[in-house]
Amino acid sequence: MTNLLQNQSYSKKLFGLLLGLFCFRLFYAHNLPLSPQEAYYWVFSLHPDLSYFDHPPLTAYTILLFTRLFGTSVLSVRLGALLFSFGCSWFIFLIGKRLYNEQIGFRTSLLHNLLPTFSITSAIMTPDSPLVFFWLVSIYCSLRAVQENRFPFYWGAGISLGLALLSKYTAVLLPCSLLLFLLISKEHRPHLKRIEPYGAFILALMIFSPVWIWNVQHQWASLAFQSIQRASEIGGLSPKQFLGFWASQIGILTPLVFLGLCWSIGRGIKRFWSNGFWQERFLLCLALPMVVLFSLVATREWVKINWLIPAYPPLLLLMMAYFQNGEFWRKWSVQSFSRWLHFSVLVVFFLLHLWPFIPQLKVPGSLDTYSGWMELAMHLEKIQKEKKSTTAPFIFSWGHKTSAELQFYLSGHPPTWAQTVLGKKALGYDYWFDPQPLKGKDALFVYSDLERFPHEKTGLLEKYFDRLEPLESFSVYRGKHVLRTFRIVRCYGYKGYDFIKP
Repeated sequence: MTNLLQNQSYSKKLFGLLLGLFCFRLFYAHNLPLSPQEAYYWVFSLHPDLSYFDHPPLTAYTILLFTRLFGTSVLSVRLGALLFSFGCSWFIFLIGKRLYNEQIGFRTSLLHNLLPTFSITSAIMTPDSPLVFFWLVSIYCSLRAVQENRFPFYWGAGISLGLALLSKYTAVLLPCSLLLFLLISKEHRPHLKRIEPYGAFILALMIFSPVWIWNVQHQWASLAFQSIQRASEIGGLSPKQFLGFWASQIGILTPLVFLGLCWSIGRGIKRFWSNGFWQERFLLCLALPMVVLFSLVATREWVKINWLIPAYPPLLLLMMAYFQNGEFWRKWSVQSFSRWLHFSVLVVFFLLHLWPFIPQLKVPGSLDTYSGWMELAMHLEKIQKEKKSTTAPFIFSWGHKTSAELQFYLSGHPPTWAQTVLGKKALGYDYWFDPQPLKGKDALFVYSDLERFPHEKTGLLEKYFDRLEPLESFSVYRGKHVLRTFRIVRCYGYKGYDFIKP
């Protein structure tokens, strides 16, 4: 009875804390301006399709659902991320409870919520938000199948894997990790003789079928972009990029957590073939393939800061298990290290959430990509009204991020365009653009150092318009400091061109 009450207290404590964090993130998400990537995914949702050029469709579907239910706002764009983050935290707790005990699940879930890496997916709507949630659901269902020999749970794992694949292509690494575990773990290897794991994978591919169909209809453009084209961009060995990648991981994990995870990986590998428990092998198999793969890629190509996010929950569970068992370095060091770790994470958590609301704090423009978009949109609307014409000039920019932000913040969300207007590739915008209705119209062209315009002196603009009129630049500020300066050109008489939709 005492154990039952203790278990219930951990569940209730976590639920209460997660509910409090959800309310905090609700307020935070409402007050933080939309990031360029979020605005871009919102534009996806305005063009419902089976899939998209640079991402699978689930992020767009999620945004579409909540903007249809609650109207278009910053909060409705992000509401899916808030709910996914709540679910992620709960499934980390459930996985920790099944592998070890509720205390480890509780502590891991709480630590995970405080890390900068989780802040990326908890209040900011990106493909990582649904990816990590369905990744963890699939792990939980697979764990139930492995731990209890309850094979129908593989069907749940297959459904959630399919939804993870609809979120981000990175999810393809999850079945590879689970297969690796079943091959290595002698006591669980008989599962490979069952039909359920293979049926679950086929079910996942069926759920992923909209992406297959879209790619068939578009000459495999998305899959080629994410595989062949990415591979062709890989260059020679670059120690600078490799070190930069791991420096970024230290930043999103905090130094002490990164150190703890590295030690845990080392200890786990040392125990892998000796006296380690299957739980350790299970967690390592879930994380190490992704860590190794992207570490190798980072030696030759820049790896984005968020690509390793799904690998960290298993490693955090492993680290917390070592903490609880007193296996972290020496037993006397566990308590001291744990205290400093949690203190440093709390400090970083508060600083991370405070800096966007302290305009006096000077930060580089590459870090603050949230600010200034509403002011720029209002300035462009003022220019549109100044020129007396039967139709307002359409707006386009160099770069999909600027275009998406402007469309979100302009009154009425009128269509804006990217460099496809000038015959240049612009990711998803290539699939939504049609030059015919724009022929003969005037335009406002916008660009900045966020997405540099490389053809400023090549005559590219003159090629597509009858006449150009450079306007006064517009700067947006963070406090008293110039954050970003936008160049604006009034373009007269769009000529168009023979555009072939991909």
